[in-house]
Amino acid sequence: MDDLSVSEKRTSWQNNSKMSFSMGESIVENGNF
Repeated sequence: MDDLSVSEKRTSWQNNSKMSFSMGESIVENGNF
């Protein structure tokens, strides 16, 4: 159960990081950085 919770948190963190990175790329591409 604990392992599952850690796994879920890790996956969520990775998804959030990818989302933030994508948003950052979009901002740079639009020249709003």
